[in-house]
Amino acid sequence: MKRTLAESFNTRQYMIAQDYELFYYSDNQMKDIASHSHQYYEFYFFIEGDVAMQIEEKDYPLKHGDIIIIPPNTFHKLKCNNPNKSYQRFVLWISKDYYTHLKEQSSSYIEIVNEVVEKSVYIYHLDHIEFNALQFKLLNLIEEIALSRYGRKEMIELSINTLLLELNRRIVDRRKHTSSDRLSLIIDFIDKNLDSNLTLDEISKEIYLSKYYIAHIFKEELGISIHQYVIKRRLGICRDAYLCGKSITDVAESYGFKDYSSFFRAFKKEYGMTPTEYKKQYKTTLPS
Repeated sequence: MKRTLAESFNTRQYMIAQDYELFYYSDNQMKDIASHSHQYYEFYFFIEGDVAMQIEEKDYPLKHGDIIIIPPNTFHKLKCNNPNKSYQRFVLWISKDYYTHLKEQSSSYIEIVNEVVEKSVYIYHLDHIEFNALQFKLLNLIEEIALSRYGRKEMIELSINTLLLELNRRIVDRRKHTSSDRLSLIIDFIDKNLDSNLTLDEISKEIYLSKYYIAHIFKEELGISIHQYVIKRRLGICRDAYLCGKSITDVAESYGFKDYSSFFRAFKKEYGMTPTEYKKQYKTTLPS
């Protein structure tokens, strides 16, 4: 990363330029920023740091490759967990007028922004290779803005349009090609780790997808939450093991139920009867 291109954090939360402004920040001893909103679109590319972004009262812990899109009039604030850790990011501001200009050229420039506005899905994640490609474009754009070269205005506009088109393409293509594949990936990971700690944070960390995206696609495709799915799968395994003669208390504990009473309640809710009643009914259905 070219740290010489970094600048001190600008506390100004309004635009001076008519169409766009771009910043590369690399800070230490960063403090929390008060909740605020603006009258422009903010594209935030997170590189490193121990921070979370609170958007409309919901916290989003950030990791390398996260991209946040914040529309106008959306309240958000930075929450710094460790001010001693270097905090790096790119921030691109696009005015409402320039957004309209892009929209008139092609909806391909603003498809993801429309999704943010309509569905309040503010955060997206790219893998290291994809994110590094965008960083390269951002650095070149900063250099172009800083210099007074022939065709500067046209090159800056072309670079911004290319950057936004690339961002939309990567996110849309990944969704089109891998929506069902990613759901299968999530389910496969869950099914292979039902005896482990399966929090949404842990799943996100292991399969390199935003936990908010994971929760969204899971609910949208299956109609239940990941937590509900995990409970159903664990109950099924415990049930089958119990029917095969295993100790129900040992199996329940092995698959994440902290105590038998919580397992008992979950089992009865799922199957409409107690484990003992289920086993008795199962035996009556076996061929003699």
